[in-house]
Amino acid sequence: GPFLLSLGGIEPRKNLPAMIRAYASLPEDVRPALVIAGPVAPWNPEGWDLVRPSLEALPPHVRDRVTLTGYVSEEEKVALLSGAEALVYPSLYEGFGLPALEAMACGVPVLTSNVSALPETAGDAALLVDPNDTEDIAAGMQRLLADSALRERLRGAGIARAAGFSWDETARLTADVLRRGR
Repeated sequence: GPFLLSLGGIEPRKNLPAMIRAYASLPEDVRPALVIAGPVAPWNPEGWDLVRPSLEALPPHVRDRVTLTGYVSEEEKVALLSGAEALVYPSLYEGFGLPALEAMACGVPVLTSNVSALPETAGDAALLVDPNDTEDIAAGMQRLLADSALRERLRGAGIARAAGFSWDETARLTADVLRRGR
């Protein structure tokens, strides 16, 4: 069935407890499943300790709709992205936000944070929310699930946005900066 996807390591900056609370607050008739894909961050094995209480606080009928996959391969990631209704990525801090761009490249609508590098990475191709406001995250989820025109607009805008990024261009720009720094 339909599902929302969270993608990335299980670590504090990913804001998973707030995302889980927001998910749980969605009306029963619009709440799809939630898939949380990604490993516990090696540098922060306690990351799971932050997520566990949020999951345990869910009513059983809601908790049963949450799947934790752990690490996923690149092929599994693409399959999950391709099947998701939306990527939910309300991170508190990102240096870039690659999962948001990966989702866009797969034509998946993205809900992400209005802070850090994420607005610059996403441009106008994502629905931006305040990651410190669980109600705003939930309202964004609900809006994405209810508004097919918004999802379609974000799909098209996301594909176009992702096409503007390439590893070759990143390497060229990095080399230019390094050359100027000598």
